[in-house]
Amino acid sequence: MLIIASPGRMRSSFLVLLKSLFPHIQIEQTQDIPIATHLLETHPSLLVLIDVDLPEEQGWQTGLLVRQLYLQHHAMMLAHKTCQIDRANLAQLDALLLDGITSAALTDAFQVFF
Repeated sequence: MLIIASPGRMRSSFLVLLKSLFPHIQIEQTQDIPIATHLLETHPSLLVLIDVDLPEEQGWQTGLLVRQLYLQHHAMMLAHKTCQIDRANLAQLDALLLDGITSAALTDAFQVFF
């Protein structure tokens, strides 16, 4: 699994939650797009969680890049507003609305991948 998000509470919380839910899964994390691209090129298959609030539209660009070039991976956009969910749907990207989501709902969302 790869988390592409700025360091902070959201990324740290996701990391702790995902490690507790899926202790056998290796989780990489970065906010650096070249590092993320390298990881995408060197790993056979990843669930890629991308924060839509990365600076300069990097989150959206990375999501589209994964969908178009790295077909073996699955991108999921981490949205903070419903308008971001709408934008993800228009771009044919999966998205999760983080505001108010429970750990049970997160578990269900990720369970299909593991």
